[in-house]
Amino acid sequence: MTVAASKTPGSPSAVRRLTPGLHALLALRADPHAPEAAVRAGVSVFLAVAGTAVVGRLDLSAYAVFGAFATLYGRGLQVGDRLRMQLEAGAVLVTSTLLGSLVAFSAERVWLEVPLTGCWAGVVLLASRRRAWNPPGALFPVFALAAIAAQSPARSSQWWQGLLTATAALTVAITVNLAFCAIACASAVRRRPARGEPATSGVPRPAPVPLRRQDATQAAVLAAVTTTAGFGANVVGIGHPYWAMITSVAALAASGTARKTLRSVHRGLGSVAGALLAVLLYQLLTTLHPPVLAVIGVVALLQVGAELFVTRNYGAAVVFVTPLAVVMTWLPDGLDRSAIHDRIVTTGVGLAPVALVLLAVTLRHTWSPRPTGDAVGSAPSKDPYQERRIHMSTPVLPAPVRTFVEATNRGDSDAFAAAFTEDAYLNDWGREFHGRDGVRAWDRTDNIGVQAHFEPRSVDPGPDPDSYVVTLTVTGNGYNGTGPMTFHLRDGLIASLRISG
Repeated sequence: MTVAASKTPGSPSAVRRLTPGLHALLALRADPHAPEAAVRAGVSVFLAVAGTAVVGRLDLSAYAVFGAFATLYGRGLQVGDRLRMQLEAGAVLVTSTLLGSLVAFSAERVWLEVPLTGCWAGVVLLASRRRAWNPPGALFPVFALAAIAAQSPARSSQWWQGLLTATAALTVAITVNLAFCAIACASAVRRRPARGEPATSGVPRPAPVPLRRQDATQAAVLAAVTTTAGFGANVVGIGHPYWAMITSVAALAASGTARKTLRSVHRGLGSVAGALLAVLLYQLLTTLHPPVLAVIGVVALLQVGAELFVTRNYGAAVVFVTPLAVVMTWLPDGLDRSAIHDRIVTTGVGLAPVALVLLAVTLRHTWSPRPTGDAVGSAPSKDPYQERRIHMSTPVLPAPVRTFVEATNRGDSDAFAAAFTEDAYLNDWGREFHGRDGVRAWDRTDNIGVQAHFEPRSVDPGPDPDSYVVTLTVTGNGYNGTGPMTFHLRDGLIASLRISG
């Protein structure tokens, strides 16, 4: 086997390959679950924070917000699976606030929270991968620990009250979700389900998956980048330095180098636009002097906006996330315009180490040697499926399935649809889609539209000739987990795809 450098005279530079196109930056993807998830999040956050205002303890509002963030988990899952995931994630969020309170007791908390937050980011990332959380990653637990750890020791001395507040907010979030489930069930019994429609809405939660060495490596990289961003913000001497660490975690939450790059650009541009919105809110609040509950209503509306767009266009979501983070600091501490400046600077500080890591990975892939001949995409000299059973560390996929995977991973919707026959049939846990138009509809709502990323695990013979059962690990802003997909091929294309447990 010969090898050759993958860098060729006509290939684009590493920096150019890292630059997302205008279409990717502006694309607004479909997400049928977004409206309900956004309203649930807004109601949960409003009720939790309003409770602290009613009892005169806005100093505990951060604990309430982080407890209520449990409602953000489990989007698109069946009711029972969603609630179980929210309880799991909620327990981690509450634990994060407790750890943050303990760090805040230290006189060196500004420096101590940095390595602890970095380590926590790695640990939670592994837990998220192991338990197939949706959304994946460590963003919200890291936010909870770092924000609480940055409080003054006087405020953290009421750590037990904060712990109770976060737990109560988690209870509120679960109750709100139960209420929405009851409304959905009541609506379902008043209509007759269409033929082939599943009895329950949403997809089942994937089974827990074993962690791999790659997961541990990515957790270590996340911890290192997060720690670097935190120390960098402290050296710069900017206010709210923990925002830099959160920026790093958010940028690295996407799967694949290209999507991490796109997410980083979205984070930067969205933060600038969100800062302008925060300035407008500052002017309105200083002019109108609205009651506290009205300000909490603004927080809830910003949360709704973030959830409406987070799976559709991350940059648009950050436009709402930025003022949301700023207003959250205003609730207990009062209006302070410098927080807007801090947000912009810490975003830059947090994205700097992320950009270095992404550039290093891209350069490594650009110049690393790779096999030529059969191993570089040309047709193999021997049909690898004659023995009808393949299990490899990197499985060799049938050509149409390989196109299915690669088109998804690079976000190419046209190539994805072209991998199917004109009369293709797709069944996703009972939801049926017919023809290429149906495939495109599924792709918009459940695949490329939610930034899905596939990693093949194994290939097995299917129940019929020209059929294969491919086990894939799926990550992204929709379904996350590992499971089988059954492909039936015809004339070099995918004639049918069935997704089930």
